[in-house]
Amino acid sequence: MNSKKNITIVVLTHNAYEYVKLCIESIKNTLDVEYNVVVVDNASDKDTKNFLHESMISKKIDVLCNLESNRLFSKGNNVGVRIAPEESNYILLLNSDVEILDPLWLKKLLDIHKEGITTYGACVGGKFPNRGDGYCFLIDRKLYEKYWLDESFPWFWGITKLQGEVLSEGYSVQAIKKHENIIKHYGGSSGDAYKKCKNSTAIDLQKVKSWFGENKVEIL
Repeated sequence: MNSKKNITIVVLTHNAYEYVKLCIESIKNTLDVEYNVVVVDNASDKDTKNFLHESMISKKIDVLCNLESNRLFSKGNNVGVRIAPEESNYILLLNSDVEILDPLWLKKLLDIHKEGITTYGACVGGKFPNRGDGYCFLIDRKLYEKYWLDESFPWFWGITKLQGEVLSEGYSVQAIKKHENIIKHYGGSSGDAYKKCKNSTAIDLQKVKSWFGENKVEIL
């Protein structure tokens, strides 16, 4: 894998200033990969907005988009990909409550990556198919722009459906289960606004299974 290919890191933010600050400032330590940072702010509070503005001035952020309302996960990330620099070959969706611990985190992800999707974080076991989590989610840009996140699923089921679509085309989906020394995901820092939205968490098991069919995510 050519680690010099350009990646756009899309960070979706909504309040949680302390975590957003930790995330953005830890990204800047990334080594050996050419990348840019696009932040889409989902109508955050004043402290978060001020920090993002300062980070844009100090060039910790390359592109900043301030939305007037909280569009949640799928719509917000789709906005970020639409405004990503044209030269980017890959998209990396990174939750704003993720701290980068290893400066080579992105190179290591690229070194493992096969055409398709590779994630830090895996959802394993239970009644649903094994799948990659969405908090550090690398995908070839051409595949993201073919399918996009389904905005009828405003929260994490959109990213699950995307994995099924990519697998159905014969591409790879890999999920790295253990990454404690590479990145840390704090989880749940942006509140529970998503719970008020239709299709945010509840879903029919058979629908999810239909997205995957006989295809399986590789758990690493």
